[in-house]
Amino acid sequence: MLRVLHALSAGYGWSDEIYKVSTRAQVAQAQLRGFVTRDELHGGLVLTDKGAETLHRWVEYMVPLKEQHPRYRELWKLVTGLEG
Repeated sequence: MLRVLHALSAGYGWSDEIYKVSTRAQVAQAQLRGFVTRDELHGGLVLTDKGAETLHRWVEYMVPLKEQHPRYRELWKLVTGLEG
C-alpha cells in the first residue's frame, strides 16, 4: 500500500506508469481504504488527505530507522524504489 502512495506522490498517477511499480489490485485497495481517489477534472489517481498524511507519517517514522537499522533500509528501498 505504501508503495502505491509513494508512487502517486512522485507523480505516477497520471498515466499507466503507476502499474509499473504496483498492481491494479494494490491501487484498488488503496482506493477502497480511502487513501487514493481520481482527480475529478483530469481523471488521474491522486492521494487523498488521508493518503498524504499516512505517507508523511510513515516517512517521518522511517527516516531515522533506516539510518540506524539495516533491515529498515531494505524496506525503505522497496517502498520508495520506483523501478518496476
